[in-house]
Amino acid sequence: MATCRSCGARIEWGLTPSGKKLPLDAAPDRERGTVLLRGGYAVTLVGAELEAARRFRHDLYVSHYATCPQGSVWKRR
Repeated sequence: MATCRSCGARIEWGLTPSGKKLPLDAAPDRERGTVLLRGGYAVTLVGAELEAARRFRHDLYVSHYATCPQGSVWKRR
């Protein structure tokens, strides 16, 4: 668990398949979330995979870039 340096929100870190760190809102959000976090790895789901994850009630996370007031600034780095 970590804290966003811009807004102070609690975040989790996930590692993308390309090896980049992805900040995620700390609390899962099955309705808005699109990121599956397993063993520290973050995979963004779309389409049928996303629907299946929701149907099987997996914890899904929202990218903190989408919710942080300064998210667009950090995403460009």
